[in-house]
Amino acid sequence: MELPKNITQIGETDKNSKIYMEDYVVSYIKQQSKKAADKQMGVALFGKCKKEESMSYYFIYGACMVNYITKEVRHLSSAQLQEVERIRRTHFDEYLFIGYCILDGDTVEGVYLYENEICRYIKGYACFYEKNDSMLSFMVENREKEYVPEQVSRIKYEEVRDRQQERKRLFEENKGIVSIKPAEKQEGESSFFPVAAVLMLAILGVTAASYSNPGELANRMSAGLDTLQAWFQDAGEEALPAAAEHVETLVAESQLTEAIQKENVVPEVTVTDEPVPTATVAPTLAPEITPEPTPEITQAPVTEEVATKPAEEYTIQIGDTLIQICRNRYSDESMVKTVCEMNGISDPNNIQVGQKILLP
Repeated sequence: MELPKNITQIGETDKNSKIYMEDYVVSYIKQQSKKAADKQMGVALFGKCKKEESMSYYFIYGACMVNYITKEVRHLSSAQLQEVERIRRTHFDEYLFIGYCILDGDTVEGVYLYENEICRYIKGYACFYEKNDSMLSFMVENREKEYVPEQVSRIKYEEVRDRQQERKRLFEENKGIVSIKPAEKQEGESSFFPVAAVLMLAILGVTAASYSNPGELANRMSAGLDTLQAWFQDAGEEALPAAAEHVETLVAESQLTEAIQKENVVPEVTVTDEPVPTATVAPTLAPEITPEPTPEITQAPVTEEVATKPAEEYTIQIGDTLIQICRNRYSDESMVKTVCEMNGISDPNNIQVGQKILLP
C-alpha cells in the first residue's frame, strides 16, 4: 500500500492506527473552529479505511458539521447515527463514516474513531495533499456569503433622526406619557368617542328586552352610562346627560308588554235588576296577549374526561429516535421529556437498538 509522501504531522502518532486527513478537510475544520469559541461543536469525518497486518490506516476526505454531536461521547445514539448517515448519503456517498472530532476554538489534535460501535480517541494525524473533488464541491456549495450592509440615504437617515428626536421631546414633556389631545386632531378625522357612545346605547337597548327584572337592568345600564360619561369627560367632550333619565325611559319601554296586558283585560260585568235593552250589542273582547316565557338557558356541566391508558412496551428499532417516536405517536415532540422520566433516561439521544421502553 502506497502512503502519501508530502505530509504534515499534527500532534503525536499512534502505534496501532494512523490517520491521514486531506488538506481541504483540515481547512474546513479550521474555518468552523472559529465559530466554536463559546460552545463545543462536532464535525463528522468520512473517508476510507485500510488494514495491513496490525496497523490500521484511515484516509479522511470529507467533513461536515453535525448538530446532534456537541460533546465527547463513547457511544453514539440512534439519532446521532441517523444524522451522520443522512450527511454521508447527501454529500459523501462514496466514503464511509470514520468518526468525529470536537471543535472548541483551538487547534484539533485528535480524532474519535468509530469502530465496532465504540468511539476511540486517537492522538495526532497527518495532513496530506490529494485531489478531493467531493470536499471541494461541498465547501463551494456551503460557502458563506459576505454580509453587505444596507446602504441608507442621507435624506432617509435625517427623517428617522428627526422622528426620534420628536418622540424624545414629547416623552420628556409629558414625563413618560405621550398622548395626542383632541384639539390636535386633523380636519376630517372622526372621533372615537361618539361612535363608542352610539354603540353602547344600541347594545343597552337591544339587551333591555332580555331582562325581566327592571331594577337589575337599571343598575347595569346606569353603570355602563356612567363609564361612558367618564370617557367623554377625560377626552374633553361634553358629558352625557344624567344616566337616570335614560334608564327611566328604557325601563318604561321594558314595561310596555305589561301595560298592554292591563289594557286588554275584560272588565267584570255586574248583574243588576234593570232590564237589558234588546238592541244592545255585546262588546267584542280583544284577544288576550300572553307574553312568551323566555326559555332559561341551562349549561351542562363541563367535565374533563381524562383518558388513562396503560403504558405500552416498545422496542427501539434501527433509525428510531425519541423525537421521531413522540412525533409519530403523539404528534407532540414535548412528550420526549415524559418518556424519559417514565423510563429513567437521562440523555434522550442515548438509546440503543433493541432497548425496551414504556410509552404512556
